[in-house]
Amino acid sequence: MSSQGLHVELQWQFHYDPTAATASAFVQQRGKLFPSVFEEILHRFTFQNRPKRQWDEYTLLAA
Repeated sequence: MSSQGLHVELQWQFHYDPTAATASAFVQQRGKLFPSVFEEILHRFTFQNRPKRQWDEYTLLAA
């Protein structure tokens, strides 16, 4: 997300569709996600974006 508010980001993402989810609905649904979902996303992201170099045997994604 950029520095815009969640409502603005959702409007932009869904091309200002009036039937898109509200910020409140988004937050409610996000709260239902298990922490393991975010761990899986991180693993998939790092697998797809594996750099060629490592630091002390760790993959450095951002500094």
